[in-house]
Amino acid sequence: MMNFHKKFLKRIFIKLIISFSCILISNLNVFGQFEKSDTLAVDFYESRIGRTEITVIKKANNVFIPITEIFDFLRIPNDVNDTKTMITGFVITPDSAYEINFEKGKGYYKDYTINIYKEDYFLYQNKIYIHEKIVQNLFRWDIKFNEKKVELVLRSK
Repeated sequence: MMNFHKKFLKRIFIKLIISFSCILISNLNVFGQFEKSDTLAVDFYESRIGRTEITVIKKANNVFIPITEIFDFLRIPNDVNDTKTMITGFVITPDSAYEINFEKGKGYYKDYTINIYKEDYFLYQNKIYIHEKIVQNLFRWDIKFNEKKVELVLRSK
């Protein structure tokens, strides 16, 4: 009889260890899916206008910039709808209109269109942050983040 209880307890103990190990491993995988992000105060520099300090968010090797702050500094008209799902305006003249539409997943500038995916933007502290590659590709701007100098540079053409 005693031998039976030992075997029974041993089986329960082994099952508990296996269950606990599975739970631990699955939690480690879930936590590994979330990327660490850093909020960095950086200098934004444009050669003809000058410098200003902005906050960028860095996730892994990706940099997200506060697009309306950039537009405001560059004196580019921009209107954001109430739900913060669309930004419209123009660059220099009204015939250079743009629309960044997060609901449709599209960015339009003049006659150029790009796709915008959910991982390319997000809201943080009521500001729209957009991946720098979207700005580069949509407007064809030479904009780059320099981590060593802690600056975001827009080179005028």
